[in-house]
Amino acid sequence: MVHILDIPFILSVRVSVHSTSIDCSLRCQSDCKRSFHNNFYVSQGFRYYYGGIPDFIQVGDHQFVEHKIVRNWIDLMLCGWSVPHLFQPNLIPDSPRQWHRLSATNCSKVYDLTFSQRETSTLEDAGWPWGFKLRTEHVWDAFVILSLLRDCEGRLHQLEVPHTGLQKDRFTTAMRQRNSQFVRDGQPEIDHWCRKCTRIYREYDGDGREIACMSFLSAC
Repeated sequence: MVHILDIPFILSVRVSVHSTSIDCSLRCQSDCKRSFHNNFYVSQGFRYYYGGIPDFIQVGDHQFVEHKIVRNWIDLMLCGWSVPHLFQPNLIPDSPRQWHRLSATNCSKVYDLTFSQRETSTLEDAGWPWGFKLRTEHVWDAFVILSLLRDCEGRLHQLEVPHTGLQKDRFTTAMRQRNSQFVRDGQPEIDHWCRKCTRIYREYDGDGREIACMSFLSAC
């Protein structure tokens, strides 16, 4: 059993904790050499994520993010928009506006400004090797991991990614597989229609055949 110093990013205040990983080589009769971590177990160079969505998602070697925070970042990037050139002094009147979604960098900055209640220097003086600064990479990794876990949960599939290599490349293959599946099978909402989002217009041609036209107004 190994205790590791870690930093979880949560909704109220950042805290420093000890996380635990367990190596089963001492008790396993088959000598599988698996090591069990908070979100996954490691076997033969691969990470196998447990089923379901964890309360805390590991986004780095020593960083965890609360599930509610990740959902908040996704909502911000989906609904948060800005028009940067509105503040430019040489803006041409009636010029077309370019809207930009809220970036992962801004999500990390907003979190740091809102929930930063401890200074990194204080932790370093206490012997804690990692600070509380949230990086853009943490936001993107949290976004990707949660999306992949949701997709695997819906398909009753186990998420499998390499344990070695760089963190930025760890989920590339899984993302490509998910994209290929969407191209091949379509998104889950493709078969949905209801009276709220769909209008059906029925007419008859010259031969008396009924023709139905469906107009999709918006997603439910």
